[in-house]
Formats: sequence, structure tokens, C-alpha cells
Amino acid sequence: MAERTNRTNRRRRVCALVFPASVALLGCTAREQTNHPPLADASAAAVSSALPAPSDAAQAKPVGWVEAVRLEQWNDAQRSLDALPPEEKAKPEIRYVRGRVALARKEYASARDALEGLESALPLLAESIVLARAKAAFEVGPFDKAGNLFSARNTPEGFFKASLAFEKAGDMERARWACDLLLKHEKRTRVDEEHGHAIRLRIDPNKDTNARDARWLSVYALDEETAQKARETLAKLDPSHPLSSEEYLTRAKVLTDATRIEEALHAVETAVGTRGKATPIDICHAKADALFRSRARYSEAATTYRACASLGGPRAIEDSFLSGRALLRADKDSEAAVTFAQILAKHPRTPWGDLSSFNLARVHLLHGRYKEAAAGFDSYVSNFAAGSERKEADRFRALSHLFAKNFKMARTLAEHLTEDASDPLTQSRWATIAAYCAMQEGDRTHAVARWSEVVRSRPLSWPALAARARLLEAKAPVPPPIEVIETKGAHEPVPITLPPPVDMLHRVGLDGEADFFLHDRESNITQSGRGVEALCQAYGMFGRGKRLLQLAQQIPYGLLSEGPNTKTRWAWDCAYPHPFAEAVRIEEAEKGLPEGLLFAVMRQESAFDPSVVSPARAVGLLQLLPETAKAVAEEAHIEHTEEMLTNPQHNIRLGALYLKSLLAKFKGNLPLAIAAYNAGPDAVQRWVGRSKGVEIDLFVENIPYAETRTYVARVMGNLARYAYLSSGEAKVPEIALDLE
Repeated sequence: MAERTNRTNRRRRVCALVFPASVALLGCTAREQTNHPPLADASAAAVSSALPAPSDAAQAKPVGWVEAVRLEQWNDAQRSLDALPPEEKAKPEIRYVRGRVALARKEYASARDALEGLESALPLLAESIVLARAKAAFEVGPFDKAGNLFSARNTPEGFFKASLAFEKAGDMERARWACDLLLKHEKRTRVDEEHGHAIRLRIDPNKDTNARDARWLSVYALDEETAQKARETLAKLDPSHPLSSEEYLTRAKVLTDATRIEEALHAVETAVGTRGKATPIDICHAKADALFRSRARYSEAATTYRACASLGGPRAIEDSFLSGRALLRADKDSEAAVTFAQILAKHPRTPWGDLSSFNLARVHLLHGRYKEAAAGFDSYVSNFAAGSERKEADRFRALSHLFAKNFKMARTLAEHLTEDASDPLTQSRWATIAAYCAMQEGDRTHAVARWSEVVRSRPLSWPALAARARLLEAKAPVPPPIEVIETKGAHEPVPITLPPPVDMLHRVGLDGEADFFLHDRESNITQSGRGVEALCQAYGMFGRGKRLLQLAQQIPYGLLSEGPNTKTRWAWDCAYPHPFAEAVRIEEAEKGLPEGLLFAVMRQESAFDPSVVSPARAVGLLQLLPETAKAVAEEAHIEHTEEMLTNPQHNIRLGALYLKSLLAKFKGNLPLAIAAYNAGPDAVQRWVGRSKGVEIDLFVENIPYAETRTYVARVMGNLARYAYLSSGEAKVPEIALDLE
């Protein structure tokens, strides 16, 4: 996974250390907490005595603070908790909630006091309580105790926090000890190393150690201010050995990988006038790679790669190809085609000849030169039978022949792709294309039968939606979106008794923690004999979706291939959950979004993990890039910081606004708006501009990016199922075949 920003890493590091159970409060994920040992279980009797059972009235009508906690409305929760009678405030579970709310509000002294000594009353939450109290102590003291606890974790994160805590306590010897352990830990990351070197440079009096730390930070620190201070320190400590040109190019690559492009280019420029072994070709490649990774300076990247090629060397042919690739990204396809043609003519049997042959045919297809594209892909398949792009060439070859109106050939190729498909969804997508070719050949009977079979065999999928649109266009009978089989007799839900401390956490509104704590106690639920169903019911109580979606992988497809009934509704609710439902309902209603669209997108984007960060730095439920989120928030005059993106309500609000803007840009065309959410609106507008006369199902299959093609298909399928689940057949989206 690509490196994340320092800020994000610091936040997630603290989260994993201090809140192993707090998915709800700070957005920690189970994946980030694998270093924590399971809590030691206490007896059920001990827990029952500590956690009083809820009354019927409390179950029927939750008090205000519970709902505020559940919705993560921390200020409202604090006000309601403050209004409780003293005897209520003294109860252990109320003290625990007050501590958690205070931590969320960054009232660390209040949190520390609320949690003091609480582990004896709530033994099953002991580790979580101790760590939470340590987090508070890290901010307001006692610092030495926080350092002791964090160092006992024996993780890179623990040693990082411990070194800072001991530094705050003035115990520099133990702070250096914790830094050394961090830098030696086998599971340390590059960011862990940056923090360790930075702290040790600050506190260690040893000159030789300082010089090594300063050199490391000068090259690898992502934060430019940190790197600059390290270089200044290095100049004082070791003036005879400044950074070499090779080290500056290493720094340029580090910054390029982190998409810090301007800083990377500055490092390249510095390398030019610096002593060392870096060659002009090395410098040229570093500059070209940085320009290409900027995603906004492709023309400059193409020029630079050409310059690299002119310098010769073993990468000259590759550099020529990369210049052509950059020209494609710069929307200079004619120039790119000339470059690819030259490489193909001079170096036909090289890997770059392979890629150039494919891309040359692709340029023809992108610009509507369908006969040339078909001939190009035919040639590629003939000359590069085992080529690196053979799979993509086969699919674009079929589409090229279709657009060139060679329907017989296109039908044959589409049938082969149907047979060779590795998954049912792809198989159904090509079956709809083969049926289209059959219709164009005059074989209406086969086309109608094939489309009808897709609707029945893969109900509520993207190819089924496209097939229904084609049947309507042909004025043929249209099967229902999904078959519903009525069942006889009632289907009683599995009796669920949440184990301690999950029951208490759920009762007080800490559903994220309840969800986390249930992971190690699932055996208590599955003893019913209907294991997956029981777990789905249990996790469904918490208003989260991550674990439900994981459990859904164990549900037989047959339970989802028919419309939900009394016996299968649980399976549908598990596979298509509604986490943070109230926030979604409000945003979809206010923004005029199709019902279920937000769920459909977040199911594909994040698998309902509120704090997941992608290699491309997209954050949260709807995987918003920090730059996009900032722009949306500023446009809507919404208070926003990057850290807020892991807050479900905030992420949903910004994601809804962005989807609304995309739907407006593409005139309500759902597949286009969804494609733009994945690939960016500029790319989709460019593809649409080149696709005059192409209908939407064919357009989706012709999207240049494989990821975006699959994304559209899956999100549209998600949307159809959410719509059907909530409102039945009437709300299943109908696809307009016209592109615009």
C-alpha cells in the first residue's frame, strides 16, 4: 500500500494503540488492531453483576444520551449525560460512556478521571479502559505511566508513543530506549522509521547517532520541513559528507511515490548540481517519472521521456514507449500513435513492440476509426498470441468489429468471451453483447431468448438491467427483475443473546465497540445451529456493515438469486446492509439522490469500513480524496478538516454532495455519474465526446479503464438490489440506452 500522509498515519497509529475496541469513536478498523491480544474473559456472573440488565422501558424508548452516542453526536451526548442524577453517573457503564465521550471531545482530564479504577468494575473492558486512560494521560499526565503502558505493547506504534511520553516526562534515557526499539522492530514501516529517527535526533546527545539520523531524515522524511532541518543539522555534524546526487534522486523517488511532485522535482534539480554518481539518464528518468505521476503534466512528461530516449542506454526503447503513453494521457493521441507506430516498425518483437501494437489499435478505437481498430486488434492477436495485453485485446477486438458493423465476427468473438469468462457477471455482460450482435444480424429469436436468460440467471445485475432495456427496445416480453417464490409457514428469527460486554456496549450506544468486541465471541452466537444467519442478526443490531459484508461471503448464492421472502430476508439484509442508515436517509432525501445510491457506492468503495484509506489516499465510507472533499466542503460552506473524513456522517454528507454534482453534470445519467465517481468527470466527458451514437451498455464495455468498467457494473447492481430491497420492483432503475 502506498505511503499515507504523516497526519493520517499519526492519527491511525494513536487509534490502533489506544482504542482497540473503539470503531465508533475514532474510526479504528479491526484490521489495524491485529497487534492487540484478546481481552482476558471474566466469568459471566462477574460481568452480569457489573452490568445491570436493561429495563423493558429502556429497550422500547432509548434515553437521549444513548441515541446521541449511537449517532456520534458527542456534544449532545455530553449535555444529556451531565443532566443525569448523581446515582446514575456513578454507575460503571455510565462512567465508561462518559470517559469515551470526553475522549471524543478531547477533554482528556475528564476522560482520565471518569475511567480511573474502572477496570475492576468492568473486567471485560479492562484492557480498553487502561489504554484509553493512557491516551488521556499522554495528553495531560502522568506521562511516565503512559510511557510504561505503551512500551509494554511491544509494537512499533507502542514504542513510538512511549518515546514521546517519556520525553514529556523528562526521562530522556527511556525515551531513547523506546526509539531504539522502534527502529529495530521487525514490523516497523517507513513512517515508523521517520518518527523514530526524528525523535532520536531531537533527544540523543551522541554526535555519530545524530549524523546518521539526520542523513536518513534528509533523504526519506516526507515532511519537507523535517527534511530541511535534518539537512541543516547534517551540515553541522558532518560537513565533509553532504548529501550526494544519488541520495537526492532517492529522495525524489520517495516524494514522487507520495505524490509530492513539486518537492520531488526540486530534489531532482538539486541533484543536477551535486557531486555523486548519478548520471544524466538517472536524472532524466527521475524528472520524467515525477512529471508523469503528477497526473497534470503529461505533456511535459512526454517531452522529458523523449529526451531520456535520446540519451540512449538500455531503457531507450522503454523511454520512447513511455513518451507515447504520456501523450495518450495528455489527450495528444495522434502524436502518441506516431510514436507507437515507430516503435512497432523498429522493434516489433520486444515487449515495447507488444505494448505499442496494442495501444496503436486502442487509439483507433478511441477516435471512432473502427475498421482500423478491428484490423489493429486482429493483427495484435495474430502477432502477439501470448502478448501482455491479450485479454484486453480480445475484448476490444470484439467491440471494434461490433462498432465497424462486422456483426457476424463480433458475435463469434463475444460468444468466445462469454465462454471464457472467469466469473458469472463478466459472462453475463458478454452474453448481452452477443445477443445485441445476433439482433443486428436479424436473429431476433436468439437475441430475445439470450437477454431474457440473462435477466433470469443474474437478476438485478448490471447486465440484467441492460438486457431489460434491450428487451423493451425490441418490444419483447420483459421478465420480472427477480423471481419471488412464496414460502409456507413462518420463519422464526434466531434467538440472539449478546454476550458480555457486547450487550452493555450496545445498550449504551457504543455500537462500534460492540461490533468489535463480538469478533472474539462469535462462538457464543453460532451455537444456535444457524450460524451465519445468527451472526448476521447479531451484527445487524449495531448499524454497521463491515462484518456483515464479510459474513455475506458465506451465504449461498441461491438465497440471493430469488426475491427476499420470509426465509431469505435475513440473507439479503446481511449481503446488502444499511449502516448509518439515518445519515444516508437524510442526505439522499436532501440531495435528491436515488434511494440506495449511497449504500451502493460505499459497498463497493469501502466495504462499509469508515476509516479505510486506499493507496491513492481516498478516505472513509465513500472513499473521498482529501482534495475532492476539501473542494466540496468549501463549495457548500461546510466545516471540514482532513481528519473528519473518517467520521461516517461527515463522509456521507460530502459524498452525497459530490454524487449530486456528478449527476447534474451528466444530466441524471446514473452509469456515467458512477463512472465519473471512479475515474473522474473529465475522463468520462472525454470518452462520451468520442462515443457519438454508442449506446450506454456498449459505452460501459468500451471504457478504457478495466477498473472503471467493473466498478460501474458492480455499483449499478448494488443499486438495483438496494432499490428492490427497500421498495420492490417499482424502484428498480431502468436504463436509458441513449448515452446523452
